Amino acid sequence: MLRLPLNGHEYYAVNTIGGLKYDAGRFLKFLSALLPVGFYYKAFYRPRFLFPIWEKLIRRMTGLGRVNTKNKMWRQDRKQHFCDVLIVGGGSSGLAAAETLSRSELQVLLADENIFLGGTLGYQHPYSQSGSAFHKNALATIQNSKSIKCLTEHFAAGFYYKKTVPLVGPDGITEVHAKSIIFASGAYEQPIVFRNNDLPGVMLLSAAERLLHRYSVIGFDVGIVLGANSGSYDRAINLKLAGANIVAIVDLGIETLSDEKEAAEKHGIEVIYAKKIIEAVGEKNELSRLKILTEDGATRTMKCDGLLMAAGWTPASNLLVQAGATLNYSDELKQIIPTKMPEGLFAAGQLNGVHELNQKIQDGRSAAAEALRFLNKPSEEISRPERENRAYSHPYPIQTHNKGKEFVDFDEDIQITDLNVAWREGFKSVELMKRYTTIGMGPSQGKVSNMNGVRILAELNKKPVGVIGTTTPRPFTYPVAIGALAGRRLRRYWRSPLHDCHIEANGHFEEAGLWLRAMTYGAGDFNQRVEREYATVRHAVGIIDVSTLGKIELFGSDCVKLLEYAYTCSFEKLTKGMTRYIFMTDSSGVLVDDGVAAYLSEGHFYITATSSHAHAVVKQLRLFAAQLDLNVTIIDRTRQVGAINLAGPLSNKVLEKLTDQPLDSKTFPYLGVRDITVNGIQSRIMRVGFVGELGYEIHAPANSLKKLWKALYSAGKEFNIRPFGVEAQRLLRLEKGHLIFGQDTDGMTTPYEVNLGWGC
Repeated sequence: MLRLPLNGHEYYAVNTIGGLKYDAGRFLKFLSALLPVGFYYKAFYRPRFLFPIWEKLIRRMTGLGRVNTKNKMWRQDRKQHFCDVLIVGGGSSGLAAAETLSRSELQVLLADENIFLGGTLGYQHPYSQSGSAFHKNALATIQNSKSIKCLTEHFAAGFYYKKTVPLVGPDGITEVHAKSIIFASGAYEQPIVFRNNDLPGVMLLSAAERLLHRYSVIGFDVGIVLGANSGSYDRAINLKLAGANIVAIVDLGIETLSDEKEAAEKHGIEVIYAKKIIEAVGEKNELSRLKILTEDGATRTMKCDGLLMAAGWTPASNLLVQAGATLNYSDELKQIIPTKMPEGLFAAGQLNGVHELNQKIQDGRSAAAEALRFLNKPSEEISRPERENRAYSHPYPIQTHNKGKEFVDFDEDIQITDLNVAWREGFKSVELMKRYTTIGMGPSQGKVSNMNGVRILAELNKKPVGVIGTTTPRPFTYPVAIGALAGRRLRRYWRSPLHDCHIEANGHFEEAGLWLRAMTYGAGDFNQRVEREYATVRHAVGIIDVSTLGKIELFGSDCVKLLEYAYTCSFEKLTKGMTRYIFMTDSSGVLVDDGVAAYLSEGHFYITATSSHAHAVVKQLRLFAAQLDLNVTIIDRTRQVGAINLAGPLSNKVLEKLTDQPLDSKTFPYLGVRDITVNGIQSRIMRVGFVGELGYEIHAPANSLKKLWKALYSAGKEFNIRPFGVEAQRLLRLEKGHLIFGQDTDGMTTPYEVNLGWGC
């Protein structure tokens, strides 16, 4: 396990037993004949009681890792952006398109997943004078243009309705709504399939180029380029000029120009024509030699610790397919290319089957001109360049070996033999083979494996590659974090009139329904805070903000009729100046809400409702009053009136310091209600307790509540008063057996199931 002390991160291999170097799981290779692709479908489904054991083992060995339960929840912003033209890809074609569009008044957005714009200009053409000049001029033009906006480090995750493309970046998702889109997303380099091609030291040629030119890292001491496509000679020479020790190019039968071979040899690179790659040989699990069969039939072994594969390209066409474009396999180019584009969408560069640098630039300019004409803007005629007659991809870069270990998919460890087994078992279509073998279902989502898988399937079916087709790429292009997908919470929440007081008391807030409430207060971990507040209410006095309660005032001669119709309870014996517990059910008898009803005077009631159902209760009462034609006026006081609950055995001692109202049990009995003055503030106090202790619920105007809270807190200092939050309240209520509607009840709970039958 590798620990980085600077930030405390830990990195470890997820599908090994003992680490990469001494992996005990390597013994499985001796059982590989017994573990063919899809074996788990057949071997572990019976006996059923053992399947959880096998599942746990398989999940561990396949490297799914463990969920970090301590990870903090985070969300990112979700932005909207509207533009005339979106250019996906900031390589040579994308830059050329942006440069052309800069001369118009259109609003253009250029997006690229890399930190710097330029794409292959920065690592495949480092010594091209014309390429460098174009790169410099294009960047200057774009930078000076007021109509072009660039988003680097943003990748296009998918294509959606009406040309909507989400761009995912470090700070979240920007949803782009464009009138026209130019796709210049380039292509993914493809590996060569041969024995032991998974050894450390075997890499794509483009990976070596990026390491060297972007990070000044040479990943090998002695490198050999496996040239299986046009362009690999020039790229090998560029690496040599940059300081990499490229000793040879193994030409696997590509269409090579004579001057390319001469140029390579001039730079000290040996050119070897090979019939076949026999195998890569490793020592201590690292590449050490390459064994090939030369053109004259001789076996040759070459020392190296770097094999750079250049087999060809597959277009980054995910978005095109999602947009509805038609793609077909070109036998001339040995590549999939778009043949029919939806209206307003255009492709350019390697994605369009154009690989030579100057042609890619022209292709980007032509795509921009077509976008201008689509948007009815003046544009010069720029013809599309003709695609080259020679292929930039090898038609079949698959080298079989009788001992196997020729990896097609490095993510899923899928080998040629796995595809053969799946084909023999009847999975002969590309979609079925993908799902049975899991090829293309790993982190790279088939970007470097699907095309070779299609070629092997075509060979097995004895059909052209174009007939076999490809799998359907679905969003997302790369993984997108849940926090980015969710975006910021846009739903509103209410704050209590005492919100600033809770902040001063170091309250820890969470959303509770529509309200932002303090769950706990002070220092310490969660359990310590709850225990401290719980003990305060039990042994001294606590104060809690209950302004979130629904507060409803009723006036009229039919108040009792309405309450007895809406609630199950009887008000016949309720006297003035007293309260009673009430609860409401729906027409099927399911509990809906509860609260307290206070009888203030003839034709005047004051009732409370739960925080989450306050508005629903007001709406229901008004509906009943209208349906029954009752003489009742219903006023929602929830936002006008705040409420504080003073609870604990010493609560009366705190309250009596602020009012002249006698608080003895005879004058102010349990369940009583009084309109009195507290610290000069006209208040309505109900002697009710939901936490099993002596308590007073003080209702006062919202604009006076902060003054009241501070007065109560000051009066209670000598009694060690402390604010308590929702979590301590829940625990106290639970001990008393008082229900919390929506938590202790659900959509099927009746009064008789929770010991409320007495109130029916």
